[in-house]
Amino acid sequence: MRKIFKWINIFFSIGLVIIALGVAFVAIPYFGNQALIVRSGSMSPAIDAGSIVVVRPDKKFISPIASTSIYNTYNKGDIISFRSENNPKTIITHRIVDLEVKETGVFYKTKGDANKTVDGWLVKEQNILGKTYFTLPFAGHLL
Repeated sequence: MRKIFKWINIFFSIGLVIIALGVAFVAIPYFGNQALIVRSGSMSPAIDAGSIVVVRPDKKFISPIASTSIYNTYNKGDIISFRSENNPKTIITHRIVDLEVKETGVFYKTKGDANKTVDGWLVKEQNILGKTYFTLPFAGHLL
C-alpha cells in the first residue's frame, strides 16, 4: 500500500512540474510570448471577453531579395494583437481580413469577428505584437 502512495506522489509531483513549466513558458516574456486579457467581445465567438490570448511575433525568414508581396509575415485569417495607432497603450486583438502592400511596407486591414464592419484603420506591421497561437477561455476573469 505504501508503494502505491509513493508512486501516486511521484506522478502527482511530475504532473505539477510539467504544469508549472507550461505556465512559465506561456507567462514569461523571455520565451517570446505575451499573455493578454481580452476585455471586449469584438472577437466572439472565437475569443470571448475574459479570455487570455497568448501571442508570439511571427519571425519567418524573409529573403532580402524577395518581394514583400510574396512573403508576408502575417496572412489573411490570422488573429493578431497590435497597438492602436491613436493610443499606443491600447492593444487590440482582431482578425486580418485583407492586406495592402505599399511602398512604405505591408499594412493589414482587420476586423473583429463580432463586428459588422472592417476597422477604419490600417495596421502597420511594426505595431503588431504577434499572432495568437493559444487561448485560455475565461481564464482572464480569475486574474
